Amino acid sequence: MKLVYLSIITFIIYLPIFIYLYLYYQYHYSSKKVKLYNKLNINQLDYIDFDYLNKNYPEEDIYITKTSGWPHIHRKVKLKDYFNTYIKDPNWYFATEDEYDFLKQISLKDDIISIFSNVFDVSNNISKDDHKDLSLWIGGKNSITAWHTDIEDTNFLYVIKGKKKVRVVDQKYHDKMYAKNEYYEGALWSDIDFKNPDYKRFPLYKDLPIQTYILNPGDSIYIPRNHWHCIENLEDTIAMSYKIFKNPSYKLFVQIPEMIRYYYYLYNINGLFK
Repeated sequence: MKLVYLSIITFIIYLPIFIYLYLYYQYHYSSKKVKLYNKLNINQLDYIDFDYLNKNYPEEDIYITKTSGWPHIHRKVKLKDYFNTYIKDPNWYFATEDEYDFLKQISLKDDIISIFSNVFDVSNNISKDDHKDLSLWIGGKNSITAWHTDIEDTNFLYVIKGKKKVRVVDQKYHDKMYAKNEYYEGALWSDIDFKNPDYKRFPLYKDLPIQTYILNPGDSIYIPRNHWHCIENLEDTIAMSYKIFKNPSYKLFVQIPEMIRYYYYLYNINGLFK
């Protein structure tokens, strides 16, 4: 019985501390501002162009995503087939992150992370103990990534080839972004079509302050955690995201809440919470 009382007392003592640290963590990363790096020009990455990838990895199996419609449709194709056919259709995007890691598949990931680390880590207080990851984005002209937020602590989007238009909405306007009532690992997605918004369905979206940036080859942008953003490729484009997850705070304050969010959604769609 004493053990039960001791456990309850310990819980009561540490719960407010945990809540305080959690709220501070959320505020610390979500309250940061967008930062643009014009002409950063990481020359070590210039070799990664369309010809290089198509010449060296034409037979690699890749997974591409049809971004028009919801849920997104995925298809397995050869890299050469994507460059020869699918990249001409703006509805298809070659994006690799999370469970599918093309850069690791072709043994380039560790070298590229090292290059980004040398550029960003010191000036952004990134520790060697923090978990670092990459996403690769290859899309044809007019391909898009819809409004969404990401949960990584730090995210630098760098354009290697082509040109992107990046729109960003501060996380403080979250309630006006009409997040989908669906679970997607590590992100929230909006029901709003940024190219053709329906203001009758989404009236709060109409007067939102949207920051717009044009990224050319060699440019980078820091997108703070929980900020809504969408991407439009103005040309055939190759880009990467250098993502940092602070340890151990990320495991405590992101991964555990993400697990709770997943199971809540899982049970909710089965009617248990309705």
